[in-house]
Amino acid sequence: MLDDILCDFANNQSLESMERLVSYFEQDDVAISDIKKLAETLASSGCRLPFKDHRADIASTGGPSSLSTLLCPLYLDVLGFDVVKLGIPGRPAGAIDALFQINNYKINYTLSNLEKEVATGGYIHFIADQSFTPLDAILYSYRKQNQKVDVPFLAIASLLSKKIAVGLSLVGLDIRVSKYANLGHNNIEASKYAKIFCETATNLGIKAVCYISDASTPYQPYIGRGESLLALYNIFLNESSPWLEHHKEYCKNISRNLVIYDTYSDSITDISNEDLHLAFKRNLAKQEGVYSKFVEYCDLIKCSHDIEIYAPTSGYCKYNLEKIRDLIVEIQNLEVASDNKYPDPCGLILQALPDIPVDKNQLIATLRLCPKYRDKYISIFNNTIATIMSHPPNIQYNNYEVVING
Repeated sequence: MLDDILCDFANNQSLESMERLVSYFEQDDVAISDIKKLAETLASSGCRLPFKDHRADIASTGGPSSLSTLLCPLYLDVLGFDVVKLGIPGRPAGAIDALFQINNYKINYTLSNLEKEVATGGYIHFIADQSFTPLDAILYSYRKQNQKVDVPFLAIASLLSKKIAVGLSLVGLDIRVSKYANLGHNNIEASKYAKIFCETATNLGIKAVCYISDASTPYQPYIGRGESLLALYNIFLNESSPWLEHHKEYCKNISRNLVIYDTYSDSITDISNEDLHLAFKRNLAKQEGVYSKFVEYCDLIKCSHDIEIYAPTSGYCKYNLEKIRDLIVEIQNLEVASDNKYPDPCGLILQALPDIPVDKNQLIATLRLCPKYRDKYISIFNNTIATIMSHPPNIQYNNYEVVING
């Protein structure tokens, strides 16, 4: 049955074929072999690189406020791995659509161009398109339009298809657990799907490790495409806040853990912010990005945060990440154009740690927002981004569960 469904989808990509495919993978129990078959079908729909040892990446299951898909490739590069990252846009800010904001940053590659860049090693990051995993891009677009992004078996196949396509031998998966997550709404579900991910990867010849963490509270305070770049810049300048520093340590720890899992060696020296900075500059040079334009854009983002949001009462700030994500994505969608698929009209910088009490009228966030959307959206942001609670959440910084096959 699945063979017929996959054949129909591969041949015509009709709405009916995608509906049948999604329905099949919405079943409670789908065989590992079926997930593997879908991943291979998606990967084989475009160009592929051969598998290569010492080629790695850390992907994520999505969700606002994490920078793992921006920071972990830099750590892996510094740790001596080739990083070939094939990504899709995030909601509201994935790594590839954030990097796209940098002047001239190249995100589309032909096979011949990619092979040339990969041959020199280092870190390269590009987007799924007609050249690489085109069926995955089509299916993901259908899933977004039909609220099917959080179908776990589809998410696993989609993630692995991109790793197959670029010939990874080692992959980490940052699983972010929340009620709106793609791979489990609680730790029990996430652990189940992590094991399935790792087993499927093993059957595809890929070493895999999953890292499960709590995404119900923000990992760090910078939310938005430009804000993600600004967070990186602050790290490079040694100007990160304790909150951002916690998240940087998390990204470093899971990157080191993945390397140790692969090499069985714990002789890894510490990695400085300047090491990350140099890795980032190498990536920009490889992908034709202009570093001075990156700095200019970060400065522009920082200066554009001129709207302040204050606590309506005293207590602990519970940020509503799902509503924050939906609001930013809604405004981004209003700006999408044929010549700008990944616009950056707004973003937030959170100002109050959720486990530290705030006073009434204390600043809890700053907002960057295009002038034409201010009349409608400022009050909406004010009223929806946070609720003040009487008790603090139980936050355990850098706490995560590790799942491997077997």
